Amino acid sequence: MKRLLFFVSIAIAGCSCSGKGWTSDEDALIVYPREGEAKAVRIEPFDDDIIRVSATPDKFGDEQSLVVLPKTKKVPFTVAEEGEFLLLTTSGLQVEISKTSGAVRFLDLNGNAILQEQAGGRTFEAMQVDGVKGYELRQIFESSANEAIYGLGQHQAHEMNYKGKNEELFQYNTKVSIPFIVSTKNYGLLWDNYSLTRYGDPRPYGQMNQFKLYDVEGKEGGLTATYIDNVATNHVFTVRNESTIDYENLETVENFPDGMDFNNAKITWEGDIEPLEDGVYRFLLYYAGY
Repeated sequence: MKRLLFFVSIAIAGCSCSGKGWTSDEDALIVYPREGEAKAVRIEPFDDDIIRVSATPDKFGDEQSLVVLPKTKKVPFTVAEEGEFLLLTTSGLQVEISKTSGAVRFLDLNGNAILQEQAGGRTFEAMQVDGVKGYELRQIFESSANEAIYGLGQHQAHEMNYKGKNEELFQYNTKVSIPFIVSTKNYGLLWDNYSLTRYGDPRPYGQMNQFKLYDVEGKEGGLTATYIDNVATNHVFTVRNESTIDYENLETVENFPDGMDFNNAKITWEGDIEPLEDGVYRFLLYYAGY
C-alpha cells in the first residue's frame, strides 16, 4: 500500500507576482492569493507522493529547513487552471489550490479528497519576543470522522489516537516531541516548525481557579488539600484550602508547605468544582521530577 506524505512550513522572511496570480517552474508552483493573510503559497513536489507546502505573510527567504533533506531530483508535474482553482498533478497525486484564498486540498488521481485545509484555517499573528519580531501561526485541517491519527512523539497523557485530542509539543526530560502525524487514511503530515506548538486546541491550559471551587465542607474558594508526609502511618502534615494545583517547575514548587517531606508522601485534593458555563472541559495532569 502506498503512503502519501505532506509537509507544511511557514516562511517568515522575493517573489514577484505575475498578472495571472501564480507562477510555475520545474521545481514548484507559487500562488499569490487575492484574499487571506498569506501573500504567497508554494507547492513543491519532492517526489510523486511527497508534497511540501510553504506559506508566508511577507516573502519567501532562503533559510534551510533543519529537518527536511534537500531535494535530490526533479519531479515531473503539470499545472492546470480550473476556474478559481489550480490543479498540480504528479504521477502519484493531485493538489488543488484556491487562487482566491490559497487553501490547499490533496486528492488521489481519481479526484478523491485525502486531506484539506479548513476554510480560513491558516493565520499569522505578528508578535515580538525579546526584541525579535515573528509570527504566531495557526494551521487547521479538516479531519474525517472515521480516521485515527497517531504520532507526535512520547508524551505524558498516554494517548495513542490523537483524533480530537490536545497535546503541547516542546522538548523536556519527560517529553519527546516530534511534529509528525500519520493517519489511518494512509497519509502523513510533517509540521516543519521548531517553536512551541499546540496540537488541537491552541489555548494554553488554565488553572483550577477558573471554576467555582468548594472544599469538603462546602465552603467556596478552594479545594481541601490534605498533605500526608508518611503513607505508612497516614500522618497528616497539614490541611489547607487551595485554589490552584500548580507545581510544574522550580519556581512554583516553592508554594508547597514549608518543611514538607515528600518521601513516602501523599497529597489529596477534595471538594467540588462548578463551571461558569456548560461545555466540554479537558484536564491535564502534568508531572515532573522536582
